[in-house]
Amino acid sequence: MAGRLLKAIKFTAIGRKILFLILLCSSTITLILTTLEVFLEYKTQVSTLDKQFKMIEVSYLPSLSENIWVYNIEGIHSQIQGIYNLADIVYVSIIDEFGTEVYFSDRKSSENTVTQILPLKLMRNDSLNSLGEIRIHATLDNIYDQLQNRVVIILIGQGIKTFLVSFFILLLIFQLISRRLNLISQFVQGIGESEDVKLWPKSNLYKAMKRGKSSADELDELAQAIDLMSSKVTQLYTESEEQRHKLSQIFEGVHDAIIIVDFTTKNIVDFNSKTCELLNISKEQLLDRPLYSLYSSANNVDDLIEEVQRIGWCIKEITFRSQENKLIPTETSASMIEIEDKHYLLAACRDIRERKQQEIQVDKLMHYDQLTGLPNRLLMRERISQALTNNEIEDRTFATMIINIDNFKTVNDALGQASGDLLIKMTAQIIQSLINTGDNLGRLSADEYLLLIQKSNVEKDSVENLAQNICAQFHQPLNIAGSSIKISVSIGCSIINLDTAIEVEEVLRFTDLALCKAKADGRDRVVFYQADMDQQANQKLQLNTELYHAFQAEEFELFYQPIIALESQQTVSVECLLRWRKTDGTLISPAHFIPPLVASGLIVKVGAWVIEKACTAMAEFKDSNVSIAINVSPCQLESDAIIIHIQEVLAKTGLAPQRLVIEITEDLVIQDQGWAIARLKALRKMGVTIALDDFGTGYSSLAYLKMLPVNKLKIDQSFVRDMLGDPEDSAIVETIISIAKTLKLEIIAEGVETLPQAEHLRLLGCENVQGYYYQKPQPDLAKSVYLNSSV
Repeated sequence: MAGRLLKAIKFTAIGRKILFLILLCSSTITLILTTLEVFLEYKTQVSTLDKQFKMIEVSYLPSLSENIWVYNIEGIHSQIQGIYNLADIVYVSIIDEFGTEVYFSDRKSSENTVTQILPLKLMRNDSLNSLGEIRIHATLDNIYDQLQNRVVIILIGQGIKTFLVSFFILLLIFQLISRRLNLISQFVQGIGESEDVKLWPKSNLYKAMKRGKSSADELDELAQAIDLMSSKVTQLYTESEEQRHKLSQIFEGVHDAIIIVDFTTKNIVDFNSKTCELLNISKEQLLDRPLYSLYSSANNVDDLIEEVQRIGWCIKEITFRSQENKLIPTETSASMIEIEDKHYLLAACRDIRERKQQEIQVDKLMHYDQLTGLPNRLLMRERISQALTNNEIEDRTFATMIINIDNFKTVNDALGQASGDLLIKMTAQIIQSLINTGDNLGRLSADEYLLLIQKSNVEKDSVENLAQNICAQFHQPLNIAGSSIKISVSIGCSIINLDTAIEVEEVLRFTDLALCKAKADGRDRVVFYQADMDQQANQKLQLNTELYHAFQAEEFELFYQPIIALESQQTVSVECLLRWRKTDGTLISPAHFIPPLVASGLIVKVGAWVIEKACTAMAEFKDSNVSIAINVSPCQLESDAIIIHIQEVLAKTGLAPQRLVIEITEDLVIQDQGWAIARLKALRKMGVTIALDDFGTGYSSLAYLKMLPVNKLKIDQSFVRDMLGDPEDSAIVETIISIAKTLKLEIIAEGVETLPQAEHLRLLGCENVQGYYYQKPQPDLAKSVYLNSSV
């Protein structure tokens, strides 16, 4: 059994350790106890020798001192010999007071001795006399021999006892601890030994270690804890394996290239398959490869690593270089990670080649006109801004030129958008062919181009010559989609001095003011910006502001002028005219405020107010069939809102639609016949009368007249004024009256100021007239409605 136990212990690490510790402890304890026992034995033997020395001092020294005092040689010899014959005494000598050995015995052999020195004194005549000293040498050999034998016996006994105790302790430890710990060790080693969790030992260690019905001890509790831990470890391992599998799928499935770099060596330690695919490189070639070798510039990599080390993360655009030496732009998102107390660089590199192409496309879309390919307004603004800060321009000046296609909307509407686009492209090509290489041409809007001239010696004459040359190129008809088109351009120019503080907006504003002047002066011309144009623009802005406040303050009012039937001399209609009376009572001429009112767009709100105000006023005359005529601006008819508004006003006031006349001008039809005619027809369908005002002044009137849903024609006063003295004007009036009769339209002549004019119109067949001869415009509607009436 002992052999089997020792054999079992031999192969048990903890058994060997326990055996070693038991032997070490037992030996140490045995040695300590033996030493203590030997020491006590030694002290016992030495105390016997001390008693012998004490006996010599008491029994021999008094008589020896007497014999020395009387110098009794035989007595001295007898005393010394007696001492010498005592056990363990090996040598005796007497030393006088001068240190001389005066008597001594024979010397016995001895390896270990101890010496006792006793003083020799004698009392005589009441005085203590010193006679020297006696030195007694005793052997310790006998004591040492006895102690040696004793040590051997003690060690043998203790050794046997230690062996027996160790044996039984080992037996108990093996039975209670080692065997069970071995089971625990084998069980724990089996956990995680295989990557397959199914091969791990099942959690039943406690049952394997349980010793019958004995109560559970600490190892049983440990086994229970290990079983629980094993179950949790198995669960955690299973979950971690699932998580690792998911992370591996994410790592490999992510669209970006993932690279892990050792911060110390700057070499790649791990990567996903997308990295190999992106760089067209094998895994073997990529592993442990320096990170710098992948990029086109080491400086960018240094900056990336430095920033990651400084703040922990970084996002930079860095370009890869593939195996085929192709440059691959990437957006690299890098961060610092820690794995097993070591820092690594984690870089996610996204291929942005497609995005870069898209950025180029977006930049092109943002900065270039898609139709002509020219720089757009945004890019031209940037180039003007650069020109304003360019210190390399020799004469410190540059020029800008805005080129506008006159009446482009009319051409575009007449020929269609496709032909309009061809005209835009052809115009751009013509201008581009006339400018110098260093000049910048861009497209500002649908029909406007901006030319930036920065060449040396930018002078007004050279810029004007170029502008006039551009204008001249459009004096010849252009062939657009098989049609011969005659157009013209208006050009505004400005010379900019870099020595004067100026902003981009001011440059464009100056040039645009010059263009506005060119168009206002009749188009097809070149105008340079002048300082007084700013003043005019400011006055226009101020007037627009005053008009807005005038509308808010209800400074506008209505004047009325009757339209008279020549046969009955009765009022058949009243024209409503807008007037502006300021708070101080000053009455502003319509010629001064109507154009800016239309240009600002405020005419839409004011016109709606006029319609409601005039209809409300005319509805009060319920016993009259007189109609109210209201002038409508072209911009009012750009939306269906006017139709809805008129319906609401008529319903609200109760005015019959037949008593409302909407007067339009020929400009409306010329600008856009499509939407004008559609909305006029809608009003005509409602029962509203349509009158064409100022007829005869437009160069396209006769061509459109048959298409318009009008009921009345109003002859412009410019023909009526001089018809009695000018046969041509008289002929024009007669012709217009004849056309109106043919088309069965009611005719009205404006500007009648004398009776002869009225009589002449009556003879020509004109039905109705209007003018100062009958009544000037005035604010009382009743005076106009009941003019020449008995009411």
